[in-house]
Amino acid sequence: MSLCPSRRTARPRLNSRGAAAPGPTPTSTPDRILADALRLGSASGPSPEGLELGDLMVRLARKRLYVILTKPTTSWDVDMNRRETLLREHLLWLMRIEGEGRLFAAGPLDVAGTEWAGNGLCIVRAGSVAEATEIGSQDPFVIAGLKTISVHSWALNEGSLTLTVRLLNQVIEIG
Repeated sequence: MSLCPSRRTARPRLNSRGAAAPGPTPTSTPDRILADALRLGSASGPSPEGLELGDLMVRLARKRLYVILTKPTTSWDVDMNRRETLLREHLLWLMRIEGEGRLFAAGPLDVAGTEWAGNGLCIVRAGSVAEATEIGSQDPFVIAGLKTISVHSWALNEGSLTLTVRLLNQVIEIG
């Protein structure tokens, strides 16, 4: 998620009483946003349990992303050799859209206790459902008719991400 203030929408940040709420504002600099986040998450900041609904709502990330769900067609189980060839192209496609900054996350969807049936999920950065659909339509499995897609707008509001950078070992871990 970008901390660039130019990507934030200009909307008032008010708590449930109509007073200015703590947290980043549309005119905040990245340093100020980080300072606010550290202050709000510190022991000296307000306890989340003591916050009112309006105060909690202003903390939502409100990052608009798009979920592309892929589902195998009836051709999926028929053409195993073609599937292997397309898997390489599919992975190269994912690497390309990741390099372009459009891929947020992707991977297969498993059904517990069964062999993978070909379902998948891809979360992309796009400006609209139409743009996300265009991105998903470029998947080699879709082009070949082995998968279909459905696209859904998704608001990433909450969650956490751990990033570990080990400079000496030249390792980056995301958990």
